[in-house]
Amino acid sequence: MMAVTPAITGLQAETPGVSRWLDFPCDWRRREQSGEYSLFRDAAEGYGQLLPRPAPDEIAAFYDVDYYTHSAEAGADESEGSLRWKILRHLAWRVDRGTEPTNAWWAKTLGDAPRRCLEIGCGNGATLARLQAMGHDVTGVEPDPAAREAARAQGITALDGIAEVLPEALIGQQFDCVLMVHVLEHCLDPVQALRNARALLAPGGVLVIEVPNNACAGIGHFGRNWLFLDVPRHLNFFTAASLRAMAQLAGFSESRFDYLGYVMQFLSPWHREQGQICRAYGDSPAINGFASHLRYFFKTAFVADDAKYCSIRITATLADPP
Repeated sequence: MMAVTPAITGLQAETPGVSRWLDFPCDWRRREQSGEYSLFRDAAEGYGQLLPRPAPDEIAAFYDVDYYTHSAEAGADESEGSLRWKILRHLAWRVDRGTEPTNAWWAKTLGDAPRRCLEIGCGNGATLARLQAMGHDVTGVEPDPAAREAARAQGITALDGIAEVLPEALIGQQFDCVLMVHVLEHCLDPVQALRNARALLAPGGVLVIEVPNNACAGIGHFGRNWLFLDVPRHLNFFTAASLRAMAQLAGFSESRFDYLGYVMQFLSPWHREQGQICRAYGDSPAINGFASHLRYFFKTAFVADDAKYCSIRITATLADPP
């Protein structure tokens, strides 16, 4: 693992090595109610943050939109679009070797016996509903009231709380698996979030962390319009190296590291929302057009995993005490 440096605990715009990375004229989901935003990063450490940091009481408004966690998960309708888009999606699928969290993946990760699973930031409960159907005992924590109700509608126990300040009902409990799936990028204090997760993990348990991969070539190709930037809901921007370092800082050892999410960058919902981003920012629609996606496919079909996939996942265990 890489050595932990101060950059992993939080960036300061004036610190040597930290530079302005990307500017955003508005929140593309709330263009009339938002201001401008800027990302800074330490490229050597592979870590970026939104600066200045929003106040805690500002964050709830970022999710007062038609967010994907506000209803039960639905599959993408890939019947839409022209034949050329369908062919492109098929080609992307043919070269996608990512490790998706299928039932088989979860069975390998959790084993055959029923496990106690906690998902911090459970959203609409889609992942917990899958694990519950596989025979596991599940609990969720979710700050967004609309998402929490969507989870409860699926029979999931969903508690109000955030990763940095967990609900009192969890005090003294331990879980065999703690999940943080596309959560750490939303946290004001991601190190504290991971330490809280560590405190809830039973001996021999595993932590599953999944975040956007900000070494993905999509950022270089689509720029600030790349969907998984999603400023200002995303506050932290990881690469594999910085995610490993932060997990190490919180007391975890990596047991497995996966990349996933190639073909999804060519699916209709991704293309449609990137088009909305282009319009909100006043950028050329050609950035998100078919020709651009075709170039992106040829650029990324056979590159290394860290440039190809839009998400990274660590399955981690507790580090041995010093």
